Amino acid sequence: MILKIANKRELDAWINERIQLGHDMVSVRGCPPDGAEYEDGGIITKPVNVTWKDCETGETFGIVFE
Repeated sequence: MILKIANKRELDAWINERIQLGHDMVSVRGCPPDGAEYEDGGIITKPVNVTWKDCETGETFGIVFE
């Protein structure tokens, strides 16, 4: 399974809104889903972004993978 973000449109909108507000954000990394692969077919073993956090409000946005 190639790792793709299912909620990319919503994530992009959320990030853009934070940028417009002048807020800082950080990514939270975690384990990739089982069987996740790079486009070249290699298995992803290193942590990947799983959530974004707004440093000003503490609000988070979870990434949903296909």
